[in-house]
Formats: sequence, structure tokens, C-alpha cells
Amino acid sequence: MIYIDMNSINSFKKKRYILLKNFFLEKNLLEETNKVIIQAKNKRWKFIKVYYNAYIKNFLNIFAISYPLHNFLESNLDKELYKINYKKVIKDLTGWNEIKTTGIEIQHNEKYNYQSTWHRDWSHFPSNCLNIIIYLKDEVGFRIVPLKNNHEVENITLALKKNYLNIPNKYYDIINAKAGDILVMDSGLLHQGFAKGNRTHIFIRCEEKKNKTLELNNFANDYSISEQLDPNIDLTKLKILSEKDTYNFDINYYSLKNKIESILYTFLYYLPIHKLFKYIIDFKKKKIHFHYTFFQ
Repeated sequence: MIYIDMNSINSFKKKRYILLKNFFLEKNLLEETNKVIIQAKNKRWKFIKVYYNAYIKNFLNIFAISYPLHNFLESNLDKELYKINYKKVIKDLTGWNEIKTTGIEIQHNEKYNYQSTWHRDWSHFPSNCLNIIIYLKDEVGFRIVPLKNNHEVENITLALKKNYLNIPNKYYDIINAKAGDILVMDSGLLHQGFAKGNRTHIFIRCEEKKNKTLELNNFANDYSISEQLDPNIDLTKLKILSEKDTYNFDINYYSLKNKIESILYTFLYYLPIHKLFKYIIDFKKKKIHFHYTFFQ
């Protein structure tokens, strides 16, 4: 673990994000993460998020695995996360007394490129909530608007009435991360997921916790995970709690209908000319051209 000095703290305050280089050795954590990914596919874990489902044999175009600590998915992921000890860094950067972990996902894609829309993960900015990205592979392309440009970007999007669809590149930073790096950012910052090729990282969201945690040398306890992240939570109860998520986990990607749809998505992915017509008739330009190319 690296030491957080005043320069790092001041940089975080100025931009509301910081990339901590060479924070940990990724080998063991990557191994445990891969175990979860394989089991999520083979055991048909219900709580997965799929991106433009291109279905080839048993392949699902998964971009996130939710609740990855659950004991349905056998691994030592929690133990390897605990070894990183990123909590101390968060407390040093923010001055928080303690942290509460409200979300954990493995974000991953193998075959197809990925690009999300510009968005915020919190209703207001600055927030009292952080996103943490633990990089297990090298990644280039994640885009983030730093604090100093936030107001100007807001004014531009209000004037154009385009809801962040086409932000000039002078307003955002591009993250060049290596395996073993950690990104800490305010959840209210405007950002866009972006990856060409495969990626694997762990996404964590945490908030400030006022009361001190009694340390038990256990990730679930010491990082104060929310109820839905409990490894032992009943799956029926987890399903109920998961309904608060914006994603619909009830989609059956293995149904005949979705298998047929996935063949179409695969066809459109490799033949982007078929998306050109959609781009032409999108008169209000609700999406930028990237959404109609082979990138998607």
C-alpha cells in the first residue's frame, strides 16, 4: 500500500478524483475475480448485467457481476480485497471517521468493446459518496470531468439541451490505468465508461460512516457492507433488495427469444452499416455516432 501525502490529498480536493499508481499486486485478486466470473456464467448467477447481448454458444456479453461476495460464488474474493487495505487511504484522503460499503460489482467484458453514456452516480455534486475502481488489468479510456470543469460542462449541456451526449474533449480527463492501480472519485462527478478490448476491474461504492467500526479482521465487518452484499444473505431476500437497482435482473438471457435477439446483435456488431440508418433518422441526435458504429 502506498503512503498518502499532502500533495495527494490536495490533488484529490482539487479534482475530486485521484489515480493511485502501483497500489497493490493484482495476481491473487485477479485469480479470485476470475473464479467468480467463470462461476457466474457456468452456474447462471441471476445477478449479472449484460451489454448488448451477443450470444455465442455459452457466451454472454456480461459487463458486470453484482453481489460477487455471495457464497453461491465460491471464492476468496473478500479475503483478497481485505488484504489491499484501501480503507485507510480513503480515510486519509477524505478525513472520514469510517466508511460504509454500499455497492460492489465485478465489471468485466471479454470480447466486445464498451462505452457507457455520460452520467453521474449520485444525485448531486459534490457528494458524500465515493466510487473506487480497483484495476486488475491495464485499461485506457475511462473519461472523467474534474471538479474545475463541472460548472462549465453543466452550462454547455443546458444550452445545447443534449444531456451530456457530446462533451468536448478539453473538458474531461482520460484515465490511463495499469493493473494494480486504484481510482478514487466522487460519485457525483460526470464520467463515462470506455474500453476497447477486454477489461476486468472491481467497482466499489462507499459512503461516510459516523460511528467507528469494531475491527474483526473480516472484510464484511471492517468495511461495513450493506445487507445486500452479505455473503450469506438468502437469495430470495437478495432478489427483493435487488429490485432497488436500476437494472432488471429478471431478464432470462437463456430464453429462445433472447438467443435469437443475441444473434441479431452479433450481426449488427460486425456489420455496423446496418446502424447507419438508425443514426440518420435520429433527428434529435439523442446518441452520438459511437452508438451506431462497430464500437458498440
